[in-house]
Amino acid sequence: MGAPKILITIHTVGGVFVWLWFMGSCTKEGMWNNALTLLDAWMAAFFTFPLWLAGTFITISMLKPGPDDFYTLFAIVMCMGWILYLVSFVIIHAITDYLSQTKVAFHPIADKIGAVLFAWSLASPLGIFSWPILILVMLAAAGQ
Repeated sequence: MGAPKILITIHTVGGVFVWLWFMGSCTKEGMWNNALTLLDAWMAAFFTFPLWLAGTFITISMLKPGPDDFYTLFAIVMCMGWILYLVSFVIIHAITDYLSQTKVAFHPIADKIGAVLFAWSLASPLGIFSWPILILVMLAAAGQ
């Protein structure tokens, strides 16, 4: 297995792990908390992207990678993106939990159905966050 396939596999496993973490935390919460979690995930994705780009440019300028360090640089950039996303999500989610003192109550059936729908929709901000990383790795794999 080549380096691009390894990076894509690692990235996919990371995405699935974070999505399962979201799903596990959403199953015990109601629709109101899951809606806030979805909002937090979107805010984290949009907040992380410019930081990730700036960090990528700083990493490239600091490391001055040679021809053999191409995939090492991708691995560093990929890990930096995931760490930035998770840290920003945890901070934003903690702020939202602190500010949302009153929880809106729904009918129990609507609460469970809404919780499942919001939990499944958490895949969209993860996809939006991770598509630039996957595109870079796939372009590198195509040029190999």
